[in-house]
Amino acid sequence: ERPARPPEPPTPYTREAARTRPEVKHDHTRNTGNDTPQVGWGSDWLRARRRVDVHRVAASHPRRAEAVADPSVPLYERTKHFRIYENTVLPGLFHTAEYATAIFRFWNEFLELRSDLDEAVAARMARQQILDTGHRRFSFVLEEQTLYTRVGDADVMAGQLDRLLAVMSLSRVSLGIIPASGERHCLTQGSFWIFDEDRVEVECVSAGLDITQPREIAVHTKAFALLQKSAVHGQDAREMIRRALGVLHA
Repeated sequence: ERPARPPEPPTPYTREAARTRPEVKHDHTRNTGNDTPQVGWGSDWLRARRRVDVHRVAASHPRRAEAVADPSVPLYERTKHFRIYENTVLPGLFHTAEYATAIFRFWNEFLELRSDLDEAVAARMARQQILDTGHRRFSFVLEEQTLYTRVGDADVMAGQLDRLLAVMSLSRVSLGIIPASGERHCLTQGSFWIFDEDRVEVECVSAGLDITQPREIAVHTKAFALLQKSAVHGQDAREMIRRALGVLHA
């Protein structure tokens, strides 16, 4: 009798082997005539990442600089409600030019890229205009660690935290910060952005996923609500930012 076929292992974004894998959209690497796949220009070096099949991780990293002709800008323009969770660094929509430059420089060196830093930073600054235009809502949940992860020097961090205090005062922005020692209602692994009810972008080290399956989007939406419940808002969040600033000036 032929032995039974062993079950396929679950993908990283399924909850059990029997579940359907999330839909993944692809951006294929460009053929540049050498053996090293080159990542195409994307919308945001941190957020618009090259989407790969969950069973294939390319050797080149998808974190890349923004281009002037940004193919994913329509996603941002049509999205009415952004729900954004970050656990290590602050989201690009908050970045100062100096903070963004430090991040882009790291990835250029780490991944041995030749991206134009000035172009990437200029594109990121232009992207931030969506905070002030259209009928949009922005819900951010940050881990307390994002306030302390050193990006650049102390002056860069101080300027970035001042910027965070300014942006959180916008009426369309809701900002929650999860205290490191506070009660948690959700344990997550990795940052993600939810665009309305249409798409989730998930960050990985070597690739990113666009998730469009409704069931998977619902899971991330549920997680985000629990993360919001874990966070402090308003004056309490401001005090956490000011404490982080105090550490820099100590």
